[in-house]
Amino acid sequence: MVARAAGRVIPSFELVDTSATISSVYKFYGAAVAGDGRVVFAPRNADGVGVFDPWFDSFTLVDISATISSDKKFTGAAVADVGRVVFAPSNADGVGVFNPGLGRCTCCESKMMKRGFNVNRGCVAMNV
Repeated sequence: MVARAAGRVIPSFELVDTSATISSVYKFYGAAVAGDGRVVFAPRNADGVGVFDPWFDSFTLVDISATISSDKKFTGAAVADVGRVVFAPSNADGVGVFNPGLGRCTCCESKMMKRGFNVNRGCVAMNV
């Protein structure tokens, strides 16, 4: 919640509890702001992509465990074209691509990227 006084924003801090949704250690590593203002967290040891909605102070976890379940999956996140969020692989065998508008994530194999394939080709859809 943002406090305001006479048109000024007053700095504040609050902790939005996510323990009911996820309680593992080293959950995420990096985040990016999606086009709609939600913050998308890159899964490190979490079995899902974290999504924080600052308008409602809500946190959700989009399950990706059916596609990738290793630890240290991704390290960092960046916004790409049309609001998709790209995760840099750490131990993952590919680049993670999350579409927050669709609630869907894809994972592109790094080998295909090196051969010049477009990110939209050669990807396996994650069932989320």
